[in-house]
Amino acid sequence: TEKGTVYIDMRQIKPNDRNMYEMSEIEKLADMIKMSRGILQNLIVKPADEDGMYTLTTGERRGRAANYLRERGEYPPELNNTVPCTVVDPQTIDLPLSAEAKEDFAILVTNQYRNKTDGETYMEIMKWRKIFSELRKQGVEFLASDPETGKQEVQIKGIKTRKLVADQVGISTGQVSRYEDVERNGSDKVMEMLMRDNIDLSTAEKLTKLSRQDQEEVMTETEGEKEAIVRAVNERMERRQNKLTLSRTYVEEELGQLIQEMPNEITISPAAKRQYRRAVDQLKSLLCEVR
Repeated sequence: TEKGTVYIDMRQIKPNDRNMYEMSEIEKLADMIKMSRGILQNLIVKPADEDGMYTLTTGERRGRAANYLRERGEYPPELNNTVPCTVVDPQTIDLPLSAEAKEDFAILVTNQYRNKTDGETYMEIMKWRKIFSELRKQGVEFLASDPETGKQEVQIKGIKTRKLVADQVGISTGQVSRYEDVERNGSDKVMEMLMRDNIDLSTAEKLTKLSRQDQEEVMTETEGEKEAIVRAVNERMERRQNKLTLSRTYVEEELGQLIQEMPNEITISPAAKRQYRRAVDQLKSLLCEVR
């Protein structure tokens, strides 16, 4: 692990595939960098690979904004296309985690105070759950907020995972429960749309009041448009509330009474026989095919 600040050509820095945070307002951030004559807060990157490329751990928005200026010839010329970086290898984190979990940990702890979308919050919940699960399996009782100093700040043993996750993500346990309910009841398409921030948590919650099949149909019909989704969900909920329930016992009693009242044999015309057949088919469709 290198310490301190090193200036690295931004063309030697690549994005991190495990960073799932939204990259918004790049132009606005670029204006701030231009006005400040450079990036004021170091990017954190992994050590160079065999091709001499560094991978970002923290600061992807700043990196993109700097590249935005470079491509337009507006990056401060005295910096010669370099950006200030701190090189840190996530694998040196002194925690018994898998390589992927260590990288996720490094990304998460340096993004705790940014404004997050609902999709980003859900992503953090999933990753923190995995991290705490791995730590519990390894018998870790405390999580150091600063692995460099080993300062024990977060107790794991005896604390519910939901509480641990809520504290790290910066939301209430009730809010974590809302995400868990959506995860439990949401279709694959709904969860994908939430992760991509095409829908927010409230919209996802509305969708999960429907069956998974209905959720998929609504998403297809509305093409994922938020207001259209809410209208479609409300319409389906209203239709469902206006339906009555027929139990098998009720139908058996009705049909049993009909059979008791019927003589052993009756003589009917061909037209009446066809009418009877249609009635049976309609009854079968109503009772056996409607869900």
